[in-house]
Amino acid sequence: MTHNLGIDSSQLRVGWPTRTVGARIASSDRLRVASGAVLVTLLSLVPGACNPEVDDDDRDGGGIGGTSPNGGTGNGGAPAVGGTGGQGGAAEACVRTGGTVVTRLCCESVADFPNLCVAGACGCAPSSSHDTLVCQCPSGMCFDARACGADPHIVYATTDVEDDCPAMDDVTLTLHNNSDATLYLPGCGDYWVKDGETYTPNAVCAWEGIARPVPAGTSYVAAGQYRCPDAAGSVTLCVQVGFNCTVAGVPLSQAGCNSLPWVCAPSFGLIPLP
Repeated sequence: MTHNLGIDSSQLRVGWPTRTVGARIASSDRLRVASGAVLVTLLSLVPGACNPEVDDDDRDGGGIGGTSPNGGTGNGGAPAVGGTGGQGGAAEACVRTGGTVVTRLCCESVADFPNLCVAGACGCAPSSSHDTLVCQCPSGMCFDARACGADPHIVYATTDVEDDCPAMDDVTLTLHNNSDATLYLPGCGDYWVKDGETYTPNAVCAWEGIARPVPAGTSYVAAGQYRCPDAAGSVTLCVQVGFNCTVAGVPLSQAGCNSLPWVCAPSFGLIPLP
């Protein structure tokens, strides 16, 4: 059996997070209840019901990302990927990690805030380019479409270790700073072993220690011992680096650094000796 329910069209509103958007329904429309399912037909939606100034909660120009695979759309920006927040989110991540939002000519197929840690996004001829919002990071860093991090062509790490080793073996990790700014390393610990998204220090420290400066154009060599694994495998050694720090002579956590990315050396294989 189908039942007709009367409804005052002036009271019907379509719910959105933290706000409502008004909608007008023709008097002939009904809410039909059939087989336990509710079918709501909305006709004559009021045009222009979405106000960009109201819908931009943070006033940063970005909308709220959707939950569909294509994501939401920022105010005047490119679609977000998987609902990550539009260009406003990318701009906020850029500034938060020490970068500055600028306009630059990039290839026509490139959307705002591309990955600049790899070549090609902004390398097209002017006739095949368009104005694009990009993140300009501090010296020695680049924007990887998520945040400013170490530019692998300027700031990078290398290791020196034997391919086969006894129970303990000497290892060195060298941070190369080819930028024009001083970088800072933790005051304690020589290197960290990466396992997935976990970083384990090679030494346990009683306190953090004073951050170690690495002046522009120099390298810092950290020497330690590595405990060889029980089975053959690959190992990745890393160090956390402070970029754009404002306070010297204090622990790294208090140095006012805009970004503290991990810089990892290329992985190497180890074969434990019997």
